[in-house]
Amino acid sequence: GQNLRLAYFQCLRSSDFGVGEGVLMKSPVRPDFTVLDALTLTQNFTLKAFLEHRTLTLEEHDRIFRLDRQESYQIFESLGNRHLITPVSKPVGPNVDRSRIVEGVRYRVQPLLTGAVISHLGARNIVH
Repeated sequence: GQNLRLAYFQCLRSSDFGVGEGVLMKSPVRPDFTVLDALTLTQNFTLKAFLEHRTLTLEEHDRIFRLDRQESYQIFESLGNRHLITPVSKPVGPNVDRSRIVEGVRYRVQPLLTGAVISHLGARNIVH
């Protein structure tokens, strides 16, 4: 597509730097996005909300979807565990668990996956 980060990432994945003095370029391997096919309708619409708003906090998700905090937390956590969302700015500190969803932190769709998410949601007629 038109994602330069993804193109650069694919180039690095296709390069074999361990051959003699040069670089051997292999055919690019298409990334596997089947993880998107297993998402629930609520998770899909949450991804759509991320695309529409660019970033969301747990509180904003609560209000948009009229859910309680625990349900929003579970949705964010499930998307985070699949590496589909990421914090906009990484929480800092010695005892911060970066894999945990944190109140007040803004999250967004993983930039390398934006195109795949848009394609997935388009195939499901959630976005057009």
